[in-house]
Amino acid sequence: MDKLDPLWTLTYDTYDPENEKHQEALLTVGNGYMGCRGAAEESVSSAHHYPGTYVAGIYNRLTSRVGDRDVENEDFVNVPNWTNITFKPDGGEWFDIDTAEIIFFHRALDIRRGLLHRTIRVKQPDGKISCIESTRLASMAQRHLGAIRYCVTPENYSGSVTIRSGLDGAIRNEGVDRYNDLNQDHLARDSESLDSRGIVLAVKTTQSDIAIVERAVHRVYVGNTELTHPSKVTARDRKIMANFTIEAKEGETIVVEKRVAIETSRDQDVSDPKIAAIRSMSDGGDWDTVLREHIAAWDTIWQELDMQVTGDEEALWINRLHAYHLLCTASPFNAEIDAGIPARGLHGEAYRGHIFWDEIFVFPIFNLHFPEIAKALLMYRYHRLDAARAYAKQHGYHGAMFPWQSGSDGREETQVVHLNPVSGKWGDDYSCLQRHVSLAIAYNTWQYVHMTNDIKFLEEYGAEMILSIALFWSHLCQLDAKTQRYSITGVMGPNEFHEKMPGADKGGLKDNAYTNIMTVWLLERACEVIKILPPKIGEPLLQQLGIDEQEQVRWLDISRRMFVGVKHGLIDQYDGFLDLQELDWDYYREKYGDIGRMDRLLKAEGKDPDAYQLSKQGDLMMLFFVLPFQTVQHILDNLGIPFTKEDLRRNYEYYEKRTSHGSTLSLGVHAHIACLFGDTETAARWYHTALHADLGDIQGGTTKEGIHVALMASTISLLLFAFAGVDVSGDTLKINPSLPPAWQDIAFSITFLGIRYSIRVSAKEILVKTETAATVNIKVGDTAVPVPPGEEITIPLATSNKE
Repeated sequence: MDKLDPLWTLTYDTYDPENEKHQEALLTVGNGYMGCRGAAEESVSSAHHYPGTYVAGIYNRLTSRVGDRDVENEDFVNVPNWTNITFKPDGGEWFDIDTAEIIFFHRALDIRRGLLHRTIRVKQPDGKISCIESTRLASMAQRHLGAIRYCVTPENYSGSVTIRSGLDGAIRNEGVDRYNDLNQDHLARDSESLDSRGIVLAVKTTQSDIAIVERAVHRVYVGNTELTHPSKVTARDRKIMANFTIEAKEGETIVVEKRVAIETSRDQDVSDPKIAAIRSMSDGGDWDTVLREHIAAWDTIWQELDMQVTGDEEALWINRLHAYHLLCTASPFNAEIDAGIPARGLHGEAYRGHIFWDEIFVFPIFNLHFPEIAKALLMYRYHRLDAARAYAKQHGYHGAMFPWQSGSDGREETQVVHLNPVSGKWGDDYSCLQRHVSLAIAYNTWQYVHMTNDIKFLEEYGAEMILSIALFWSHLCQLDAKTQRYSITGVMGPNEFHEKMPGADKGGLKDNAYTNIMTVWLLERACEVIKILPPKIGEPLLQQLGIDEQEQVRWLDISRRMFVGVKHGLIDQYDGFLDLQELDWDYYREKYGDIGRMDRLLKAEGKDPDAYQLSKQGDLMMLFFVLPFQTVQHILDNLGIPFTKEDLRRNYEYYEKRTSHGSTLSLGVHAHIACLFGDTETAARWYHTALHADLGDIQGGTTKEGIHVALMASTISLLLFAFAGVDVSGDTLKINPSLPPAWQDIAFSITFLGIRYSIRVSAKEILVKTETAATVNIKVGDTAVPVPPGEEITIPLATSNKE
């Protein structure tokens, strides 16, 4: 293996069984269609290992008995394990990584090329020493194809060695411990077979009836001796194994090349997954061809997304790792996949692989670098628009109300009960009341259209989504006869600790500031959409949705008379938050140490989190992460509420002291806000905590269940939008940098409104080059700067009227 660039490599040089599952998640290889955890080829599901492969959009629904009730869950299915390979020397035992002595251990994820490498030297109980080297990939050139090159070198023995390689569907979902008491058997047997070139395993999901077929083709050789057919094949329920026995001398390397095609009945243009698997393998080429095409595909991707940070190599390295995992979860292949962004990637089973509002953190990256991915993710939502309308109607509302948790078909997947792991007790779960997920979908739709100028998408799909969601929120707004302001009740904000008003019997809060202000933003954009649409498209759509002139007038009225509470210069997070009891934070920090989930700690003590001023994550502050400060300021001004950056600082300082940061999303939000009012040192501290959130597993065991996609996206967003100061909220690119003190410069490329910009930002100057045939104007601070086509210009910051 060639020496890898440490700024493009995640390396582990110690075998640590207790942290193995955490590392497996971070060593995942993926291509947007499939994700494969970095578990050792020889491992099976156990206390220390969890092999897992997940195919985008493959879910299955099962019912479990919990206490005295039936609970239904739709889960992200762990499909048959295709990475299974092990060996045994003649007269020895099958190699077991947990019983052998590890003499040398090295594992490296090549971020640039999407390759997982491993080299280990092991001594088995009989004294035989072997060197094992492997390389694994999920092809970024052929989405259905996975491949492994597995090598065994006998170091102190000669003789026959048997390689065992197979496809194992005799598995269940076991990636999240707290789910293991539930029904997790998602795969049923179809068939196991051997064809002229490979072994084939076919299974079906037990409820959703999705056929999953895997076909493996092997090449096994030592020197000039080669085997293409196994010496023995064993098959039983949902499992097929092929044995290859070959002679090897001490120091000779046995090479196993394993290529696997994964096809499902859910794939577009697939009528027979078995035939498709054969076709994929036939077209796939040998190991060298697969590897070469895969690396070339990743090279193309990095030309779009790579960045440079001078002065903080750690930030550069981790941001590359984060970008890699985003692209493992959603890639250019998604244009042909009907799937959303699971909150924990294609890396594990946490949150059951469901899609939340987390995509609001992801879209800005894809909009500016891979708009085709962003469009595909929006189409996932559009295809479930009718389900969102049905959900709204079920609750007595107009328009479209998307579920807090979405899976296969767009119904609400959120549970109504929740197990508190601290107390061991079940309680009501009101999190489905986070209706702001619909606001996020409308926001993502508008931002995609705005950044790409894809008016055709707006006309065919986007307008219908935005207007349907606007109609829903308009219906939620009720005019208060006393205040003559519009109120929204019965919802939860981003702060998940507060589920209901103190003493209330039912869930939901009144006038959450984030929700109310985002609703105003949405209604203003909806009116803008109506103006953009040509009459031949707009008029039939408005008629179809039942949006008449009176409704449009109502939207404008709401945007001028929405209620937002203000007390003592602070915006009330929701009506009554500032009147709640204060919490003794120092007491709880001393008592528990980790207070990220203060809600669970308080409930375990018999206390009600709804009675205290506390937040899990940025709630009000989330507004200033999503919207430009000037936009929020404009909305508040129209509501008769003056608001300055000093007011923002005051609100930030007040709410941050009352936030437990129990969600990793909170870290990036607070870094961004600190940057807004010029405190780059505080922003940098938040930022570095965010960078290490998954890498260091700061939540104490959650990363092993899947990476946090939104967290990873947020660190890249901060680099672009906070530190580099990129502003794409208008029709002209603006740059107003605020670099962390140690950073010398940032370099990156983006594509905005069809124009590709190459940008380098330092504390002293900005270098900009465009790929366009005409001069383009940008703004640096308040200064308009023309950028001639194809020419790199230098803009000194000292003379740019920087704000």
